[in-house]
Formats: sequence, structure tokens, C-alpha cells
Amino acid sequence: MATNVVPPSGQNFVAKRRTNLMIVAVHRMCRRVLLAFFSIGALGGCRTAHEAPSNRFILGCWNLEHERFSVTGDTTVDPGQTTLPTRLQFDTVPGKSWDGRPLGQRVRPVGADSASTNYREGYYLLTGGTKIQVDWTNGFTGLTLELRGDSASLHGKASAWTDYMGQETAIVYLRRTVCPAPR
Repeated sequence: MATNVVPPSGQNFVAKRRTNLMIVAVHRMCRRVLLAFFSIGALGGCRTAHEAPSNRFILGCWNLEHERFSVTGDTTVDPGQTTLPTRLQFDTVPGKSWDGRPLGQRVRPVGADSASTNYREGYYLLTGGTKIQVDWTNGFTGLTLELRGDSASLHGKASAWTDYMGQETAIVYLRRTVCPAPR
């Protein structure tokens, strides 16, 4: 026995149909965003686990030089935030986030000027084959280095920032050097 189903008529039917189509579209979009988000988080981008970048090329000590910092926007950063260490050591020891949780690997200043900078132990993350992000932060102020290069030299941008929207940036250059002997 066949039943005739008559769709609802008028604007109510059209409105419900549009609403359902919008819900489906939003659901599909959210699914794609979540899939992309989890792919980036779990796999570090579009790489598979066996293609994960190695930190071997960055381990050791590097001399750091930078151009003059310039204000980005309307507000400067706190005094001392643009005083960078001249020598850094990238390590395999786990780094720590601003709240003490393990994050990335440790980076720290070494050598004679290590006491003259605000930046003590920070952490670095490999964000691509030869891309490195270095961070020092207390949650309110910080410095981020976005670097790329090879086992002999790195270059990129330093961004000193504050929680009140202060930001200053400079071009940075790192050259491999010998680590000082432990004391």
C-alpha cells in the first residue's frame, strides 16, 4: 500500500530546508577544521611519524647576532627584553613552559654574558624540517625566535612581546660555535 507523502508547503518548508542545509555545511566545515587541527597537532603538519624532523642539526652552541629592534605597532616592550644573549646552547634535555610543564627541548644562554640577559632557560620546537621556534616566557612577557637554516647557520626573526600588546622585532643570525667547557 503506497502512501502519498505531501511535503509541507510555504515558507516554513523552505526555512527548515535552508536551516538543515546550513547545519550540514557547518558540520562538514567543522569536521574538516578538526581533522586539520588534529593532523597538525598529532603529526606536526602533514608529515607522517617516520618523517618527523630531527633536532640533530641544531644541537650544540650558536653565536647570536641581531639587528636593531624596532617597535611593531604602538607600544614598546619592557626594559631589558631586547637584550639578547650572544651565545645559546640547544640541548636534548626537555624544556619547560612558563608554568613548568615539559615542552620541547631546552635552550639556554652560555658563556660570559649569560648573566646579563633576562632570558635563562627556554625551550625550542622544530616546526618543520629546518624551521625552529625558540621561546622564553613567563606568561606576561617573552621572546620568540623564528629560525630556519642548516647545521652551520640559522637566520630569522626575534619578536619581544608583552601581554599589553607591546612588540618589537629584529632580524637575527646564528652561527655554530664551540660550547664553553663546563665549570
